Formats: sequence, structure tokens, C-alpha cells
Amino acid sequence: PRNTRAVAATDYRTEFGTTISCSARENEMPQDFDSHDITVSGMSVHEAEQWLRAQAICDFLHAPMKTQIREAETWLRAWQDICAENSWIEIRDLPGTGLSPWCTLCSRWAELSHLRSKVCRRKVRTFHNQPGPLLSATLH
Repeated sequence: PRNTRAVAATDYRTEFGTTISCSARENEMPQDFDSHDITVSGMSVHEAEQWLRAQAICDFLHAPMKTQIREAETWLRAWQDICAENSWIEIRDLPGTGLSPWCTLCSRWAELSHLRSKVCRRKVRTFHNQPGPLLSATLH
């Protein structure tokens, strides 16, 4: 039988409010290791961090609007990350409201309902764009 005694455990609280528990098991660690050697469910630490961040952003953007409004800085960071990987979405000043995502392909405010619409998805394909991982996770 394999020895699966946990030898290290850590809780991480992401900037989007998600708590992640991670543990390393004795039989999973090489004798000499650093953070680049550890894998989580077949992913490198970097891949796992990206996946967890995408999930945290997705969870946050699907939270009730009053939660998102209370956490305006977190909301803006989430959309800035989405804009960084999707050149056709940018942050613009919405008069009377503040900064909001804008779909440059459709010339419309990039609410999730708009980004899910057939019209927007068709324009994304027509202009040979593809939603990045954060946006894809958020739309599904």
C-alpha cells in the first residue's frame, strides 16, 4: 500500500474570496523539490494557479450583482484580466456609472448577456477572434 500521509497542508485565500485547501502527500513528493516540481491533479503549480484564478473570477462574476457592486475593485480587476486576454474587449468610462467593459466588435457594453449573444459570438468568429480562458470559463 502507498503511504498517503499528508505532510504539508496550506489554505490559500484568493483575491476573489475563494479559499483553496492544498496538501502535499509524502508519496507524491520527490526527495528534493521546489514549487515547480509539485503538480495538482496533473497540472503544474502555474497551471493550477491559472485554473483556480479563472474559477474564482467566474464564481465572482456569477455572484449576485449586489455582491459585485460591494466589491467594485475586485470586479474591475476581474474585467481587466478578461480584457488583457481578449483584445476586442476594453474598459471604458460609462457615464454616470464608472468603468465598464466595452465590446469593440459590436460597439456595445460587454455585459455577460451581450457576450453570450448570437450576434456577438458571430462577430467574434467573423473577425477570427477566440475568447480567452477566463472569458470562456465565465460565459459557460
